[in-house]
Amino acid sequence: MTLLGFTFDSTTNLLSIPPQKINEILSLIDSVLDMAGKGGAVPFATLLSLHGKLMWAATGIELGRSQLSFLRRPLDAVAPGLHSKIHRASFFILVFEFQEIIKELKWWRMALVSGNGTVLWHVGPIGLYQQWQWKGTFGDDVPADVIQIFTDACPYGYGWAWAQERQAFTWTAKERRHHITFLKRRRCYAY
Repeated sequence: MTLLGFTFDSTTNLLSIPPQKINEILSLIDSVLDMAGKGGAVPFATLLSLHGKLMWAATGIELGRSQLSFLRRPLDAVAPGLHSKIHRASFFILVFEFQEIIKELKWWRMALVSGNGTVLWHVGPIGLYQQWQWKGTFGDDVPADVIQIFTDACPYGYGWAWAQERQAFTWTAKERRHHITFLKRRRCYAY
C-alpha cells in the first residue's frame, strides 16, 4: 500500500521510502558532500530542494527531523534577500564552511543506506499505542521494540515527542498562574 509516497507493508509493519526516491536523495547528498570536500559552493536552490526532500523522508526515518536544523540555518539567513527564482538559482552557499551541515548530511546518508529507507512501525494488538510496563531499573537498556514517549513542560508551555513526531502547546493565561509542578502533572502526564 502507498501512504503519502511511502510504501507501507501492513503485514510486517514496515514503512519504506521507495528505492528511486532514496537514490534521488542520495545523489543530492553526495553532490553536496562532494562540493564541500572540494571547498566549493552549492546553489541555494539545490540546498532548498535537498532540505524539502529530507523533510519528507523524515516521516519515515526515525529522528530524521532532529538532523535538519543546521541545514536550514543558512537557508533561513539568506532567503529574505532572494526575491526571485533567478536570485535563488544564482546564489551559492559555501557548504564547506558549515561543518554541522556536513555532519547532518553524513548522518542522513548513513540512515538511508543502512536501513534501506525502512522503519518498523510498532503496532500492537490494540493499535499503535499498545500498553507496556517497564520492568527494568533506571539505566537499563531499553529493548528495540519499545516505543519511548518523552514529555516536558516549562512556564511557557508543554509538549511531547515520540520518535520523529513532536507536539508543542502553550499554556493559557489562566494556567500560567499555577506552579510548574502542577502544570506538568496536569498536562504532560495526561498523555
